[in-house]
Amino acid sequence: MKSGPLLLATAASLSFATALQAQEPIALDPVVVEGAGTLNDETGGRLGPTIATQSASATRTDTPIAETTRSVSVVTEQRMADIGAQRVEDALQYTSGVKAGLYGYDQRGNWVQVRGFTPSMFLDGLISETTGYYNDTLPEVFTLERIEVVKGPSGTMYGNSSVGGLLNLVTKRPQRETFRRADVEFGSYDHRQATLDLNGQVDSDGELFGRLGLLYRKSGTQTDEGRDNAFLVAPALTWRPDTDTEITLLGKYQKMDQTPDTQFLPYYGTVVPAPNGQYLDTSTYVGEPGFDKLDVESVAVTLLADHKLDDIFAVHAGARYSESNMLYQHSWWAYDNYPTRYRPDGTADRDFYAADSSTRIFAADLNGTADFSTGPVSHTALVGANFTRTSYDNDDSYTAENGYYTGYPIDPFNPVYTGAPDVPTVDTPAVTFRQVGLYAQDQLRWGNLLFNAGIRWDRVTTENPGSGIDQSDNAVSTSFGVMYLTEFGLSPYASYSESFRQENFGTDADGNAFDPTRGRQYEIGVKYEIPGIPSLITVSAFDITRSNILETDPEDHNFQVQSGETKVRGVEIEGQAKLGDFEVLANYSWLDSEMESGSPIDGLSKNNASAWVTWRPSDFAKGFKIGAGVRYAGPSWYRGVKTGSYTLGDAMIGYEWDRYDLTLNVRNITDEIYITSTDGVSAYYGERRTVMLNLGAQF
Repeated sequence: MKSGPLLLATAASLSFATALQAQEPIALDPVVVEGAGTLNDETGGRLGPTIATQSASATRTDTPIAETTRSVSVVTEQRMADIGAQRVEDALQYTSGVKAGLYGYDQRGNWVQVRGFTPSMFLDGLISETTGYYNDTLPEVFTLERIEVVKGPSGTMYGNSSVGGLLNLVTKRPQRETFRRADVEFGSYDHRQATLDLNGQVDSDGELFGRLGLLYRKSGTQTDEGRDNAFLVAPALTWRPDTDTEITLLGKYQKMDQTPDTQFLPYYGTVVPAPNGQYLDTSTYVGEPGFDKLDVESVAVTLLADHKLDDIFAVHAGARYSESNMLYQHSWWAYDNYPTRYRPDGTADRDFYAADSSTRIFAADLNGTADFSTGPVSHTALVGANFTRTSYDNDDSYTAENGYYTGYPIDPFNPVYTGAPDVPTVDTPAVTFRQVGLYAQDQLRWGNLLFNAGIRWDRVTTENPGSGIDQSDNAVSTSFGVMYLTEFGLSPYASYSESFRQENFGTDADGNAFDPTRGRQYEIGVKYEIPGIPSLITVSAFDITRSNILETDPEDHNFQVQSGETKVRGVEIEGQAKLGDFEVLANYSWLDSEMESGSPIDGLSKNNASAWVTWRPSDFAKGFKIGAGVRYAGPSWYRGVKTGSYTLGDAMIGYEWDRYDLTLNVRNITDEIYITSTDGVSAYYGERRTVMLNLGAQF
């Protein structure tokens, strides 16, 4: 890893911080701002509301969630703080239709299912997915002001994307009001973290505002020998020369110094006893100290611009360039040919893997809106175009022979680490991905009746010199929706949406190139806002089909055909409301899935439920806060192998006074030992009890 970006980022951040501290603010109209350091009128929290009312992710326009003809969930910054979220997947564990932490305690990624499928990942409306595993830094919750979850296909607005939905992470932006906040956090596994959030006016004219985020973390993990260290610098500038124009520049330098925690522990010793009659501890580490590492360094620059041309027309532009470099070395329990994955003497074979990867992504989106009327019908029309180019270079190698490695065995119950073999990486050419898309949408209102329709054309090209595969695909995606707004807050709706994803490469027996997978969803539901109370209740039922899945050709097993389908039918209930001094969140999901084989989707629980309540007294004990939640995940299956259900409890208690706040969060308060998923060969332990104490100060 090169130290140049770190030195430049640190020097620039110190200069930027000095400017924020030194500039004297001028008088401005009062604005309610997240993070301003005062108790929020709605929730009593310092970080803003827990109940979001607007979202731009589903329609790319700022539309009330209660008027959006599909299911959308938003996790605000205050909500993330209340539940003690350390990672994005933690923040989503109280969201309907979402199963987070699918592969247990694993620091390498955010393992999430939305309506049964892995969602696409966006940051500030621009694609942030990489084409390989673990080759980018994970988003830090500290940098986010909200996470928006759009459920179901979103091909009309986002092109090449998941049938299950998308996560749009929204970065903190500079605000008009000056504030400075510092936090220190201590917790389980010798966790130590410090953050600094500085926001203020930069110039003397009241047009330029800056924000600087700093994070430093040094921590162990649930796994022996594990580490989760991080450093982040996130400067931002916003220029508002007038009320019609806003241009924001976001920067980020991030470095992760981790170990891959996943050990791929066997079914025997986790779900059922090992051959010696014992169970493996959740901290079991069969890797190799000094060899295992996940070092990732990334830099990103994002430009967001909005300009209102007149009372009708407005334009929005967004662009990001990011690059990341990764050195990944991982030794794990080998998938050998012993029935229980234990050798006759009780030891375990190990695989050793190494990868040196880099990723470069440029993503841009330009769209324009027009607000106008045709007689009694009002319109919000949107037209736009986007372009994405991703280059991914992964040089890797591993020691496995016939699926397992015969050297360097280890006793998992009494490990003695013996060193690692040399694993030189093999140079391979980079893979390049390009996407060009054109899209249009119209949102109409006629009295209490809402209607929307959208269409998009995409061309996606992948060039893979290593495999000799160059593939180009065109796709058209459509969407429709209708809603009726009643006078008493109840709004029934129905919608249809499509998606596509280029993930099938190669040809069939006749030499025909495979088409992208396609997705479609029918959804009906009702949304309800309790009159006079901050609230939103959504009940939805949906039917999703993912098609064009590759299956073995029944006439020639050397080839594949696109005959496979996966179906998911479900019902979701999600409700949020502020009832006096209590903030209540509750949800339930029922998901019935079926793959082409007749089995349910791997790892998907048919029943999931959660509830969280926060109490912030407004009278005699103002400033005090207490919260508690419960999460339930029903049984799941992997091709006939069952993973049992689990129920976990979380809690929060704290106090806010003057410009200080002290918060204690406990996750998995009863310290349950549970399996999140298994395939009959490996099993994944979930997160044990974690305790985090945070002290924050405004200054």
